Amino acid sequence: MTLGLAPVAAAPIGALWQPAIPDPVPGTVLVGAGAVDPIWAIAVERPAAGPPTPVPFAITAGLPVGAFALPVTAEPVLPMLRYSDRGWIGEPTDPDAPNQLWPARLLEPPTIERAIPIYPTEVRRAEVNAGEILLANGDGALDSLTTDWRLAGRRLTVLRGPYRAGRRAARLEFSTVGAFRVDRLAQGTARLRLPLGGAAADLTMPASSTYAGTGMWEGTAEMAGQAKPLRYGIHRNAQPSIIVPSLLAAHLHDGPISGVLAVRGRGGAYGYAGDLPTLAALAAAVVAAGTYVTCNAAGWLRLGSTTSSLTVDFRGATPAGVYLGTAAAIAEDLLRTRGGVTPDRAQAVSFYDWPVGEVRLDATGQTVAAALETLAAGVGGWWGADTLGRFRGSQLLPPEIVGPSILLEPFMLAGPPEEVDAAQAPWWRAQVGYRTLGVTQDGEALAGSVSDADRAIYGQASQTATEYRPVVQSAYPGAQDGPVVASAFDDVTDAQAFAVRLMDLHGTARRSWRVAIRPDQAWRFWSVMEPGQPVRLTWPGIAALRGGRTLILRGISARGDRLTLDLWG
Repeated sequence: MTLGLAPVAAAPIGALWQPAIPDPVPGTVLVGAGAVDPIWAIAVERPAAGPPTPVPFAITAGLPVGAFALPVTAEPVLPMLRYSDRGWIGEPTDPDAPNQLWPARLLEPPTIERAIPIYPTEVRRAEVNAGEILLANGDGALDSLTTDWRLAGRRLTVLRGPYRAGRRAARLEFSTVGAFRVDRLAQGTARLRLPLGGAAADLTMPASSTYAGTGMWEGTAEMAGQAKPLRYGIHRNAQPSIIVPSLLAAHLHDGPISGVLAVRGRGGAYGYAGDLPTLAALAAAVVAAGTYVTCNAAGWLRLGSTTSSLTVDFRGATPAGVYLGTAAAIAEDLLRTRGGVTPDRAQAVSFYDWPVGEVRLDATGQTVAAALETLAAGVGGWWGADTLGRFRGSQLLPPEIVGPSILLEPFMLAGPPEEVDAAQAPWWRAQVGYRTLGVTQDGEALAGSVSDADRAIYGQASQTATEYRPVVQSAYPGAQDGPVVASAFDDVTDAQAFAVRLMDLHGTARRSWRVAIRPDQAWRFWSVMEPGQPVRLTWPGIAALRGGRTLILRGISARGDRLTLDLWG
C-alpha cells in the first residue's frame, strides 16, 4: 500500500506508515501510530493590563528560510489562554508543559479554507479563511472574551496532536496547523464564536510615505499628506510632479533610483547635464535651459526650463545600490521595508518562482496588499500567506507538463470524485499588454517637432503581444477570445512568454473536480499539501480519471480531519 506521495515528498513511503519520533517543526503533522485519533487545541494570547509595547511577531522556529512572519503589536511575554476539544493536561514529567492544563472548551476545530486564483480575471491573492473558533461557555467563565477589545488582533494558534488514554501525549507531539489573528471580540453566551483573520489582512498599511508640506523637498503646505512617489522597475513616459517650483525640481521616487533614461517636454528631448550626489548639490546647481540634472541617490531631477507636459523614462527603486527590476525582488522589498515583515532565517524567499523579466510597478498611494496584488496580476502569478502566516507567491503551470507531487488513489477517497461546473470554455487567443506608459500624449500635448513615429508610441497606452491558435478555434466551436491581460512586463519577449503560458493553461478543455478525503487518510497530507500543487487523481469508475489525470490543487477545505479538495485541469 502506498500513500501516493510523489517526488516532492522526500520521505520514504514506508516511513510514513511506521510509528515515528514526533517532528517538532511547526506545520508538520505527526505521523505516529497514535496520531490517527487526534486531539485539537488552540492557544491565544491573553490581553495583558496596561498599554501594549510594540514588538515584532515572527514565527521563527523551524520555518523555511526567508519565509515571512507577520508584524503585530503585542507584549513581549503574554500569558496564554489554552483550550482543547477533549481536555489535555501535561504530564508532570513533560519537559515542555508539566501539569499545563488545556480545558475541554473547544467545541470543534475551525474550518480552514485555502484557495488560489486560476483565471487572470480573478483576484490574485491566495485566500486563507480560518472561520471561527467555537468555545463552550455554559458556566460564563469566558465572558471576558466578549468585552475586552484588547483581544482583537492577538495571535491564535491551532494545534493537533495524538489523543491517548492513560498517559497523555507529550506537548512536543502537538504540531501547529495554523497561526491566525483574532479578528474581533467573541460573540455569544453559552457558545462563544471567536472570528479569525489571516495574515494577508494585516498588509493594509500605506506603501508610500507622505509629504510633510514644510517646503522644499517636503512639498508645499497644500501637499501635506499627499503620497510620495513609489516606483519600482522601468517606467516609460511617467509624468512626475514638480514638487519645488522655484527649482523646477520633480520627484521620481521616494529613495535612490537606478537612473534616468530620457526627459522630454511635450515629447521634445531635454539634454542630460549630469548627476549630483546630494539634494543640497541639486539645489545649488545652475541648470541651462533645455537640459536637466539628476540626483539619483534621492530620486529627484531638476529642469533648466519649464514645460507644460513633462515626461520621464527611468529605472526606479535601487535601495543599497541594488536595482529592483523583477517581480520577486519587488515583492520582497514591499513586504520587508513597506510592510514591516521580517524574514525567517531558514529558507529562501518563495516568490522567486514568479516569471523573471523586467517589470513596472507604480505603488504610489497604494496599500502594501494592493501593490502586491497589482504586481502579481502583472506577471500572471498569485500571492498570499499560508496557514502559518508566511508569505509566498507562485504561478500556475499547465498540469500536464509538470509531474504530480501527490497521488490521490481510490483508497484515500471517501467517495467518487464529483465534477463541478467551474471550468471556462477554452480560449483561442490570448493578448497581453506590455510596456505600459505612465501617460499617453497626442495632438497639442506634443510639440510640432515630434515625429509621426514617436507620436504613435506616445499615443498608445501599451503594446500588445498575441498568441493565436486556430486549431483551438476549429476544435471547439464554443471557444472564446480570452480577455486582454495587462502585464507589468516591459520587453516583448517576456510578454509573449506570458501569452503562451496563458494559452497553454486555458487553450484546452479543462475540468474541475471535488474530492473528499477519508478522515483516516486526511491527516497524512497536512505537511505536504499546498494550493497550486499538481495532483494526480485516479478513479476507475470515471472514464476521464481511469488512467489518472494530473490536476492543479485549486482549493483545500478542512475542518479537523475532514478534508475536501478542489482540483482543476
